[in-house]
Amino acid sequence: MFFSLRHLPHAIRAFLRGVGFVAVVILAGAATGPASMAQPSAASTLSGGVQIGPVTGLPMPRFVSIKSSPVNVRGGPSTNHQVAWVFVRKDVPVEVTAEFENWRRIRDVDGDQGWVFHTLIDGERTVMVVGPDKQEPRTGDLVPLHFAPDSASDEVALVEPGVVGALVNCSQTWCAVRMGPHEGFMRATALFGIYAREAG
Repeated sequence: MFFSLRHLPHAIRAFLRGVGFVAVVILAGAATGPASMAQPSAASTLSGGVQIGPVTGLPMPRFVSIKSSPVNVRGGPSTNHQVAWVFVRKDVPVEVTAEFENWRRIRDVDGDQGWVFHTLIDGERTVMVVGPDKQEPRTGDLVPLHFAPDSASDEVALVEPGVVGALVNCSQTWCAVRMGPHEGFMRATALFGIYAREAG
């Protein structure tokens, strides 16, 4: 669950983000965080427009996952800044958009940004099912998990928007994922936590 301390009208949407509002049907067998006043360290740009994080030397932006719960997301890169919201669900994919000493600015599925301590995120990649409408993530119809990277292949399960799973790899607009006990392929366009270039 996410809960904004400063944006109470956002609470219902935040609640759905946290609990995942999850349903999987077996067929076979969540307020904009306050901007930080601190200036993040400048990133280096290599050929091809790829940026390198000034602290870690890793590509930036990049997707990571929330390592534990609860995780406080703050308005700036220190414990002196107020908590903007709290992740109470681990493994949620987020995007690192800036680095400052031991802090990382992250962006969630709704576009909200805030700062977390670097040990609270993990390089292990996960994805969140967002459904067919990117403007209204985690709402809409169930998304099929296919046996093969082909829409004509058997559906292993139907997955509700909001479900989080492990990312295996992506190729040619499909991603191999693990959703709970189920493994299969899902359209990259139905997932948050990957870049279009990764899906080919």
